[in-house]
Amino acid sequence: MEEAIQNLLRQAVRVLCGGSDSNDDQLKEEIANISRTVNKIRLEAGINGHLESNDFVFVRVRKSNRLKSSAQKRQFDNLEGLTSPCKRKRKSFKSTTSANKDTTVKTPAAVNKSSADVDTEVGTPSIVDEPGAEAAAESEAVGAPAAVDKPSNDAAIEDTSVGTPAVVDEPGTNAATDTAGGTPPGHTASASSEVMTDSSQSSSQSTPLRPWTSGSITDNSRPESSSTTENAQIAVQLKPLHSCPLSTVADLLNPEHANRVAASVLLECVNRHYKIGPFGGRTDKVTSTTNMAKIRAFTKELASLEYEAAVHSIAKRNAMHAANGIQIGSDENAYWEIILKGVKVLDPATLPKGAPKGPLDGFSAAEKAATENFMKSASFGTSPENQRQCRGLWKTLFDIRKAGVEMITCYRTAEFNQYCKTYSRRSDISLVDTIVSWEKVYGPQIAQLEDRVLEHRRGDFSGKSRLMQKHVAERLQVAESSWNEASNEWYSSDEEAAFKLATTVNATSSKSLASLFNDRANTQQHQNKALFISLLPNGDSRLDVCPTIPVYPGDFLGIYSGTIRFSENSSLSHGIPGPESKLWLDYSQVTGTFNQIQVSKPGGDANVHLRWEAVNEQDETGPCESWRVLVIASKAIMPFEPLVRAAPRNEQYLLHQRLGFANRGFMKSALVTKLKA
Repeated sequence: MEEAIQNLLRQAVRVLCGGSDSNDDQLKEEIANISRTVNKIRLEAGINGHLESNDFVFVRVRKSNRLKSSAQKRQFDNLEGLTSPCKRKRKSFKSTTSANKDTTVKTPAAVNKSSADVDTEVGTPSIVDEPGAEAAAESEAVGAPAAVDKPSNDAAIEDTSVGTPAVVDEPGTNAATDTAGGTPPGHTASASSEVMTDSSQSSSQSTPLRPWTSGSITDNSRPESSSTTENAQIAVQLKPLHSCPLSTVADLLNPEHANRVAASVLLECVNRHYKIGPFGGRTDKVTSTTNMAKIRAFTKELASLEYEAAVHSIAKRNAMHAANGIQIGSDENAYWEIILKGVKVLDPATLPKGAPKGPLDGFSAAEKAATENFMKSASFGTSPENQRQCRGLWKTLFDIRKAGVEMITCYRTAEFNQYCKTYSRRSDISLVDTIVSWEKVYGPQIAQLEDRVLEHRRGDFSGKSRLMQKHVAERLQVAESSWNEASNEWYSSDEEAAFKLATTVNATSSKSLASLFNDRANTQQHQNKALFISLLPNGDSRLDVCPTIPVYPGDFLGIYSGTIRFSENSSLSHGIPGPESKLWLDYSQVTGTFNQIQVSKPGGDANVHLRWEAVNEQDETGPCESWRVLVIASKAIMPFEPLVRAAPRNEQYLLHQRLGFANRGFMKSALVTKLKA
């Protein structure tokens, strides 16, 4: 019996070892031991019958070639078991609930709604979906408007005391306190820099930056500043929008990219219109030729002109050249529409036969051929890669223009084009929907920038054109003569003379008004952001002052309106203390854009501060001739985040909570005159 078992084991060894007989003594001894053990077990079980080969079942497995000799490794005598298909079941990554998945495009204003608890109380700020959120975040939006401050009987506030307002909302404890912190080294961050993170967060954590929504305050200059600090809640008293003609930042899709890409578009708009200068809004004819002899003749003619005429001619030609650049960029939005017309006139017989070359990109052979013909005729490079990129970009621009976008695409930048080229086709939100949402928010700002640059280039820094904006006129009852954000004049010549006799203050600046506002205002790297400040609606009765591009600490934003006073008694409610005794700014009779900014309690949170600047335009080291009160950023401020300053006295803080004073620009009284249409 043992001999039979040994024979079967030798057969097993030959199978496992690729058919070779082993003469190793140790192996023989092991076979003998195994056979004795097997025989003993059979006898104890009462099995005395003869062994058959079927009693041992050998499963043929994939054999290791390491057990074979070199000669055997080169032989493929038996491939059984190696060619059978894989029996392992593939894992399915398809969600069992994909059929019920909500594919509705959500805006960033959509809030996460849990099955356990949902806060639907009116007035609760919307929670903005963070970038990279899972599908669970695709819940329905809660867009309930908040209550608006009711008008109260606002009696004239005396200089010596301010009564408690009839309706002053108590600060809440749930306001968002996200801030954008961190100034780039050397203050040279470009428009394409990454979105800044919250300066109050721990260095070990990274919180995605969310766009500001009405009702939030974002000024956390001190570590102890939190949502439970009373002074941080002044912005909560200004209610979220619920009926205004302009789209808000909550309507932006992919806002984390909008802050970067749209900022580059706004800067490009300013760059182009600064070159156009005072020639903006005109339609002039400028002689243009490709005849080289005439080009040289025009240069000789220019050199023969008098100085004033020559400068005017150069400025005009440069302005038309800048406008021509805008026109060329705008024309590119219509290229694909022209190419489609070329498709219709193609002869099908001339199209290439067989499978198309290159990667599949969704374009037909006729569209590719028409694109190549167009690029050759228009003198574009026709390399295969350039054709592929141009086809994709022009088709995208065509779709965007067809959706009604025309402001942003006029000032396309490299950042914008790159964003369009690399946008994921698998995204739940289409590129066209994203750009349309940007157009609704940034389109009106671009239109304002175009007019504002023209005003500045023509020497008008008063900002009176803001009163002509519909949403501003509906919320402010202010005479045009009472609006001045260009300079701070002395209240009277007597007080000016008294100040110069009583004090000796040296000037700190010799910049003229034009130099102050036009000093490198067209670049992100410099600190003049005055052009990018807008008045935006906050509810039906209030306005917020917000930047439209990122702002960094130390940036100049504008001039705080008011008259310079030098007197013993200053107004507690309308006075801003100056750097010298008895010197103060009075804004009881004059107002402007920055007088509408939110005001926190004394010592409270703020993201801007007021800086007094002594001016002598003739001699910077000479005696002070005039004063300017500048609005300076105290910390990083994200686009559409409201500006907030701290009140010097509690009376002034209470004044700025009154709706009646907000309607007249926080002046004591408003003599309303009819604005010219």
